[in-house]
Amino acid sequence: MHSFAFEVSETAGFIVSIQESFSHFLHIIKSQIFCLIPVASALLFIEIKDAAFLRTLSQVMLSLWLKWELRAMVVLSLTVQLILIKFGNRRKNSGRHLKIVSLLVWTMYLFADWLATVALSTLLRSRKEQITSPLVIFWTPFLLLHLGGPDTITAYSLSDNELWPRHLFGLCFQVGVALYVYVKFWTLTVTKLTYLAIPIFIVGIIKYGERVRALFQASNVRFRNSVFSRHKASELEVFRPMFSDLKLRIYNKLEYIFNLGENVGAEEAFKIVEIELGFLYDLLYTKIPIVITRTGVILRFISLSLVTSTLIAFLLVVGKHGYSKVDIGISYLLMVGAIFLELYSAFLHLSSDWGIRWLTSQNNRLLTAAGSNLAHFSKPNKGIRAMAQHSLLNYCLHPRKLKLAKVLNIFDPEDTAEKYLHTSWKDVDLELQQIIYSHFQKKRTEYEKKNFEYKELLKLLDERGRIPLLQNNVDDDLGWSVSDVEFTHSLLLWHIATDVVYNDDHHRFRVGKLGPYCRISKLLSDYMMYLLFLCPEMLPEGIGTIRHHDTCIEAKNFVHDKSKFKQIIRGLFGIDIESRSFFVLMGSLKKSAFFEGCHVAVQLDTLLGQFKVDHEDKWKLIAEVWLDMLTYAAAQCSWKEHARQLQQGEELLTHVALLMAHLGTNDTCIEAKNFVLENLKFKVAIIGVFGMDIESRSFFIDMGSLSKSAFFGGCQIP
Repeated sequence: MHSFAFEVSETAGFIVSIQESFSHFLHIIKSQIFCLIPVASALLFIEIKDAAFLRTLSQVMLSLWLKWELRAMVVLSLTVQLILIKFGNRRKNSGRHLKIVSLLVWTMYLFADWLATVALSTLLRSRKEQITSPLVIFWTPFLLLHLGGPDTITAYSLSDNELWPRHLFGLCFQVGVALYVYVKFWTLTVTKLTYLAIPIFIVGIIKYGERVRALFQASNVRFRNSVFSRHKASELEVFRPMFSDLKLRIYNKLEYIFNLGENVGAEEAFKIVEIELGFLYDLLYTKIPIVITRTGVILRFISLSLVTSTLIAFLLVVGKHGYSKVDIGISYLLMVGAIFLELYSAFLHLSSDWGIRWLTSQNNRLLTAAGSNLAHFSKPNKGIRAMAQHSLLNYCLHPRKLKLAKVLNIFDPEDTAEKYLHTSWKDVDLELQQIIYSHFQKKRTEYEKKNFEYKELLKLLDERGRIPLLQNNVDDDLGWSVSDVEFTHSLLLWHIATDVVYNDDHHRFRVGKLGPYCRISKLLSDYMMYLLFLCPEMLPEGIGTIRHHDTCIEAKNFVHDKSKFKQIIRGLFGIDIESRSFFVLMGSLKKSAFFEGCHVAVQLDTLLGQFKVDHEDKWKLIAEVWLDMLTYAAAQCSWKEHARQLQQGEELLTHVALLMAHLGTNDTCIEAKNFVLENLKFKVAIIGVFGMDIESRSFFIDMGSLSKSAFFGGCQIP
């Protein structure tokens, strides 16, 4: 017997599915049409290549090319598969070399399908006299296997998951092409060799089918429906209702999932969030979730058995026929490579979060012990490892390292390459985790004191640093910088202020005596600037890009000599009020925040003497402002954007958002906690709705309208 909450949830899921069915149907039709584009492009490439080679190459060179073309393609295809299985899931980690790894994976991901398609298309267009060895036809099903892709990457981005109908159609089409090629050259192959290809065909279909199924499971509609179809959510699958990007106001009571418990510390909390995001990444971008099932394990055992038996049988068949040693070597390479891919994938599956969870949940002491050992050895340093850092002043004041900057700007107008050159990485250490976690615990306590009222939560999430300014009696002077301007404007000017104050304290040899908040402020300031600079889609909309550009120009004009930066920083604190106001006015006309930031820095320094505040308290104030800005940014970023960002590596902002959800300071499942109880039966709930007085019903309608929910508005209609 389900609760009212669960029945309404299922109804909501069904309605969402119906609303999207028509557009999804059109999407499927378009995907099936566009499925032919890769094949058409491959055939066009072959036509152009053949025409060019016929005109430019001699007869000897042309014969050599025809002889080695397919051999090179199948070896290169296997090499690409090995690269992808090694680096496919490396991009989910943060670090200095993340962008290089992402670029490599992106290139290989696109090249893998294209190369296998070109090889099949080449075989499709080949004539019998061009096939110099029957073993070349034996390699055909291996290309189908390669089209299935490695387990570590099924989709490079979220949009790839929406193309599952295209891959389903592609599966049928490519299998048909492979079978046609094999039948076309049937007379060239030995009977025993023909039969040996059948098991590889089966494995190729299984691998390609797994890829299609993984894409389907991670598609937007399917992912949303999975939220409502599960009768009991797992403690480690809190991401399903969150990252579906639905406003789940009416849902089963989820306190047992969201609450971390009073005894959970900062380090453990961040580890829990990291594990959950690992589950999410595997679900959206890999085959692991569908392989770590009973059906998946059986299919993998069948695949490994078929490839191994084919290798053994091939050893017996080859000895009776005089094939080229090169072709025999390539055949062995393909079969051994396929076995290696299967074994390496099995190890990755078992050592993944899904595999360890599966092993430890079995009623078998040996499997449980194996899962515990794998968790201990393969994941010793769980938790977000690093955060990106970007200083606007450092970017603006350092000369370009690229000599061909003007030429590169034609191809890179956003100056992305130069931005990454000025991006560094810092460890997310325990001290930073504790300060962030303590900040959210305070938010949770304040929310609890307000009786978990939704309006109060919205106020807490919208503070943006105003409360620390009020508590330190500086709101009259600095309140405008956090409440009277858009968020990206506020972020930019506070970043400049933090940088100026930090450099001034550094030049005066104070940094080592300012306590932990100086370092924390600098870390958060540079991280938020990195988001504005390179991940603006994760921040609230605004004219941050334009303002950032104008601010950089003004900073370069004002501080044109990096060697005199120390004197210029000190000079900023000596500018009289009228001159500073003039500079601020001129900057605001150009959408620049440089002098506004300098003005905030000077005011912070001035207020030290006015209120007799020491430098350590000054940095504590700055850190609290940045913590509030981090909170606001995490709350404003959509969950779908958080999920999309996982393809570029783990972000501190995503960890913070999920941590907020665990602490109940997120506005996703508020009404579920405040109205629908876990064991409330359907009839009792209906009676309760009709039994509400007018004032209570009006209150719930107001609460629902704030959160874009129509449930209580619908209850008002009868």
